[in-house]
Amino acid sequence: MEVAQAERATTSEPVDGSSSREFSWTIANFSQLTKKKLYSDIFCQGGNKWRILIFPQGNETYSLSVYLDVADSATLPNGWSRYAHLRISVINQVHRKYTISRVTQHKFNARESDWGFTSLMPLCEFYDTARGYLVNDTCIIEAEVGFNELLDKKDSHKIIKVARNEDFVYQIGRDIYFDLVDHGKVRSFCINKKTPFSQFKEEVAKELGIPVQFQRFWLWAKRQNHTYRPNRPLTPLEETQSVGQLREVSNKANNAELKLFLEVELGPDMRPVATPKKTKKEILLFFKLYDPEKEELRYVGRLFVRETGMPAEILTKLNEMAGFSVDEEIELFEEIKFEPHILCEHIDKKATFRACQLEDGDIICFQKSPQVGISEQCRYPDVPSFLEYVHNRQVVRFHHLEKPEEDEFRLELSKLDTYDDVVEGVAQHLGLDDPSKIRLTSHNCDSQQPKPEPIEFRGVEHLSDMLTSDILYYEILDIPLPELQGLKSLKVYFHHATKDEATIHIVQLPKQSTIGDLINDLKKKVRLSHPNAEIRLIEVFYHKIYKIFPLYEKIENINDQYWILRAEEIPEEEKNLGPRDRLIHVYHFMKDIAQNQVKQIQNFGEPFLLVIREDETLAEVKVRIQKKLRVPDDEFAKWKFAFLSLGHPEYLQDDDIVVSRFQREVVYGDWEQYLGLEHTDNAPKRSYTVNQDTTLVDAARGSCSFAEFDALFADVQNLLHRKTSAALETPSSSSVRASPRSIEEIAHAKKIFKQCLDMKLASVIQLGKTFELKNSLSTILAGNAFPYNMEDKTKNFLADFDRYCKQYMAAEQDMREAQQKEKSIDELRTTMEKLSLDFTPIRNEAEAVDREITELERELSERKAKKAKLRKNLEDLAGQATSSKQALECAEEDMRQLKLKREQAEKMVGNMERSWKSFKVGCSPLL
Repeated sequence: MEVAQAERATTSEPVDGSSSREFSWTIANFSQLTKKKLYSDIFCQGGNKWRILIFPQGNETYSLSVYLDVADSATLPNGWSRYAHLRISVINQVHRKYTISRVTQHKFNARESDWGFTSLMPLCEFYDTARGYLVNDTCIIEAEVGFNELLDKKDSHKIIKVARNEDFVYQIGRDIYFDLVDHGKVRSFCINKKTPFSQFKEEVAKELGIPVQFQRFWLWAKRQNHTYRPNRPLTPLEETQSVGQLREVSNKANNAELKLFLEVELGPDMRPVATPKKTKKEILLFFKLYDPEKEELRYVGRLFVRETGMPAEILTKLNEMAGFSVDEEIELFEEIKFEPHILCEHIDKKATFRACQLEDGDIICFQKSPQVGISEQCRYPDVPSFLEYVHNRQVVRFHHLEKPEEDEFRLELSKLDTYDDVVEGVAQHLGLDDPSKIRLTSHNCDSQQPKPEPIEFRGVEHLSDMLTSDILYYEILDIPLPELQGLKSLKVYFHHATKDEATIHIVQLPKQSTIGDLINDLKKKVRLSHPNAEIRLIEVFYHKIYKIFPLYEKIENINDQYWILRAEEIPEEEKNLGPRDRLIHVYHFMKDIAQNQVKQIQNFGEPFLLVIREDETLAEVKVRIQKKLRVPDDEFAKWKFAFLSLGHPEYLQDDDIVVSRFQREVVYGDWEQYLGLEHTDNAPKRSYTVNQDTTLVDAARGSCSFAEFDALFADVQNLLHRKTSAALETPSSSSVRASPRSIEEIAHAKKIFKQCLDMKLASVIQLGKTFELKNSLSTILAGNAFPYNMEDKTKNFLADFDRYCKQYMAAEQDMREAQQKEKSIDELRTTMEKLSLDFTPIRNEAEAVDREITELERELSERKAKKAKLRKNLEDLAGQATSSKQALECAEEDMRQLKLKREQAEKMVGNMERSWKSFKVGCSPLL
């Protein structure tokens, strides 16, 4: 898919004869879209059908991808094309001025029927609801399409962008700091390609008020270091050509757009005058001035210099341009490049410009020479340090981890800031003396939530390594982070042996501690049934016991985010097991009707361990279970008992010997075989209280356990069972407070609440019952129907419910991602196996090719040596030929001279012959 380079909307000039139309597309439930790409409805413009194409999760990028597509391209005639200007916008529904818009142009045809922007805006910014692009899970995309009939008919126009001195002055230090200009913000002209360039200059004269004779245009060139500079002026011959024949120096292929620099010389009265004649020995340089105290960089002008001259010769002129005294000491730096790193080097003022390797279009930044004492007070005392700062500066939005939507502040930092620099800046802003108590967490752009794992103390080198967007989350810890990282924090639920209650403890120990150390620490915090009671730690997941931790196991790798860690006293009966006695798992269960109408086993409640004696019948076991669980007789009589192995129940009779069923070999773990108690989920549950003496440093982070809320549900449920009838009676002033709600409203709220209580809390969230649940609780609270001891618990529940729901849904997403990753791992394994089979033959082939290459390189080396020898012979022959040629030329010159002398001698002899004949005639009478 072709991609356009983004331009700003303000850069386009209106073209005569153009027509445009806007189309708005509102997309609801955006976060629920599952398709890779989505098309809008079709709209008509310019006689063709168009539609917007969007990739909600990006087109192989982490950015929102949006394009304009020709909807009927398949049915258009051969050779069809349409030249269009288009603007694509993501509307900011909170502040319209922050709407993201990109403008481009394209010639649409059957082969290139869509065009737009693969990286319109980062997904993390788009999905951040606080920014206003996605409101109530709805976004608005707008497309504006414009056409010009001349461009469509002939494709005969070129966009010429003209940069001037005024653009440099306005943009440098405001919009840009590197290079000279943003060409997206300069004056543009749309000119027919057949137009003579001289006629274009007349158009410029009309628009800009600069006479033709005072205009000199330069072509731009993109250099190898990715800078973009004026390269050379147009030659007189080029100015006689048409606009369509001109191309940029570095862009031979693209003939649709041309960028020019218009050089204008101003006289003393600031009016245009003739530009000075430029010789080949002169260089055009551009100058920027840096003020370290103001941290300001601005453009001050340009100069022609002799390449054999020295920078020292122009210092007076530069001081004049800067407004300094003529004898001010200044330092000069060449701005060489800025991507991927800044390169700005000091210039030797006594070296020639040629020695400094300066050429047309180069940029020199200068400043006052640093003075001792003053420069030390500046953050960025010289040009290189300031450009480095500009290149790497980053504004970061900090959110409190527990209240991300309430507390936010912004800090201007550098991408090169170290971990210590960042936390020190946060601590200073918060007025915290110890930065080591700050813990940071990166942002997850996909979920728009904090990442599950925080950033470790000095775990990254620079700020750039922390950022996935411009958001970071912070926490203020009770102890320094290095100390905390040396500790392992575990949430442990301690179940009392003689009470129907449990306390929650956050145990913090060094990571190398063992389960034995954890239990010893826990014993100091809990009240045991007797001083010699022993404690064990078990792992509970989905109402099953998966593990009993041995005392020697290290705590470092224990996960309490998805599994509940339960501590309990070990009953005395377990300490005296006979050789055939068994310690079995006992779980509560009921049968649910699944979507396929098959009954499935659904566990619930609190699992426990029970000793089964060698010859004990089910009837005897039932007595002990009823006593342990304290279930009323009428309720217990409804319970059924079954032996379950891998989810298949075998119902037991009272005279069955229970231990005989547990003789089968266990394959996966003790949890796969258990004694099941089948009944409805209304058994008494423990109440949970948080140990107030424990510092909850990590209590909430990443936890997906709802045990506290499940326990609260149980308390409220029991209260409702006991007080339903009493609530409908006339309230007594001594026991019940006056209620502003009607009895019918409260009864209805309790009914809804009861329906929610009959469900698992996870089901309440997944089925979207959270709103009804909160409303019913609010109604009961408003009606003063809760007893005093439950009001605070219920209010706390309501206050934390939304946050825990979000965490639960995020955890669900994490689990789905984990399952997807497992699938990906299986696919990768298959691929790896295939690759391993393919590896040997390919490797052998590669070795054979390598041998061939070695042989060819040897032959090439020999041929190069032969070539060098032949070249030496040729050079010798050339030397001899040159000498011979010179000798021949000398000989020919000698021959020419001799020929002249011979001719003169022959003439002289002829004259003498004639004189001799005359003399002979004169002497004849004498003889």
